[in-house]
Amino acid sequence: KPSDSADKLNGAGAAAIAGLVADVASKLSGGFPRLTYQKAPSPMGRGDLRSFNASLGSVPDYAGPPQGQSGVLLAGTRPGGAAEKAGMKRGDILVRLGVREIRSVRDLMYVLTESKPGQTVRAVVIRSGQEVELEVTYHERKRRPAGHR
Repeated sequence: KPSDSADKLNGAGAAAIAGLVADVASKLSGGFPRLTYQKAPSPMGRGDLRSFNASLGSVPDYAGPPQGQSGVLLAGTRPGGAAEKAGMKRGDILVRLGVREIRSVRDLMYVLTESKPGQTVRAVVIRSGQEVELEVTYHERKRRPAGHR
């Protein structure tokens, strides 16, 4: 950001990353087979540490929906999660859960805080410019054991 200055940069860390990138590029140019993308199940990250009662299993794209549109753009869904089971997909824009309008990630977090695992609601997503109504059953939010960070 504009307020950053040289004393705030991690020069050693940046040099280590640059060295790693140079090493990978050098090895790839030396005749190794082409890299291919393989989707692996995502580990459950720490995520937001606030206490949500219910889980949707959605992965928001924090860049947000196209300009001028409200809702939560989905970057994906967690395998086996409520969103995936309901039929939500990457690129969907979540605009309603139950009776609540979803205008932002903040609205989504509010709804999850107020919801209960096992509760079934209607969800509305915008997919390819069309409203699609889905039925979603919230899962229980997985809690980490005490003292686990």
